[in-house]
Amino acid sequence: MRAARPLQIPGQVGFAGGLQALFRYARDPVFSEQESVEGVGLEDAEGDDGGEPAGDYVSEIGEQAQGWVATVAGRLARGAMLLLDYGFPRAEYYHAHRSTGTLQCHYRHRVHGDPFVWPGLQDITAHVDFTAVSRAARGAGLQALGYNSQARFLLDCGLLDRLGQMPRDDARLWTKQAQAAQMLLSEAEMGELFKAIAFGRGVPDDAPGFATRDRRGALG
Repeated sequence: MRAARPLQIPGQVGFAGGLQALFRYARDPVFSEQESVEGVGLEDAEGDDGGEPAGDYVSEIGEQAQGWVATVAGRLARGAMLLLDYGFPRAEYYHAHRSTGTLQCHYRHRVHGDPFVWPGLQDITAHVDFTAVSRAARGAGLQALGYNSQARFLLDCGLLDRLGQMPRDDARLWTKQAQAAQMLLSEAEMGELFKAIAFGRGVPDDAPGFATRDRRGALG
């Protein structure tokens, strides 16, 4: 779900009229850049205030993520699909202040933004546009069952109750489990950046994990 396609939005040009794809391709022994004039199908993307980003703006489109969700949804005759990953609804993903996109590269505990350094050796990631994921699922006939932060999802699923039921005779083990729960729930760690989203077909709209503070309305 993290495959993304880099984009460049020229300054002062709206999404509908100015989106162009920015490709880098291998030309041994170096990489180079080339702009494409083709459209990229993001005409309805806009910032949280409905406006356009000002100045040069680079971001990503997770086309493979949308295609994967649509494929799985098309094969789901009855049941539910639960996805957890880090990302934002579209209004936050393409926020004017996020002008360099979300792509990050990780190599030996070093974080940087150049995907063409150490090809094949580094982990390349981009955040998820959950609005695009939701539209792909609904376009394939699924019903949205819930969207929430990972922290709220786990709390609604009873994570703290499970933690409280663990025996404390082994203080070291219990402390380790409590620290793991803290990492999953803390807004400073994974609790807010990671989201949970669920879709279903032929199942009740009462999925566990979304009983409180369901954020489906933020998906647009």
